[in-house]
Amino acid sequence: MATATSSLPQQEEPPVANGRLWAGVLLAPAAWSVAELLGYFLVARACDRDPPTGVAHAGITQDVVAVVLGIIAIVGLVIAISNLRAVGDVGDREMPGVPTARGRARFMSLAGVVMSALFVLGIVFFALPPLFVNWCNQAR
Repeated sequence: MATATSSLPQQEEPPVANGRLWAGVLLAPAAWSVAELLGYFLVARACDRDPPTGVAHAGITQDVVAVVLGIIAIVGLVIAISNLRAVGDVGDREMPGVPTARGRARFMSLAGVVMSALFVLGIVFFALPPLFVNWCNQAR
């Protein structure tokens, strides 16, 4: 019996688990999305005096939400940075032009760092208006 040999590259294990890679990419955008959605809800009800629909201290509530979700986004940034450090430098040593699991992990880690940093900045900008703007004292 002849043994079949394949010239296809062997499947290599990624240096970082897929769950950690996706957490580094998606945690900060998800936190920003939740902050924005809650912000729309809070701003729409900031000046209502009716207890069932009004939100007491909407500006403070929005800042508390921003701090909590900012911490979640920073956790995503830290995960992405640790993923990038775990992957290390990737070069086309064995087969140039052939994508590897290590190259994919490096790309996802780098994308996670960039995206997380931008979305953390977005959450910081989300938290600033309640500190400087009083929605209910505007001319109507």
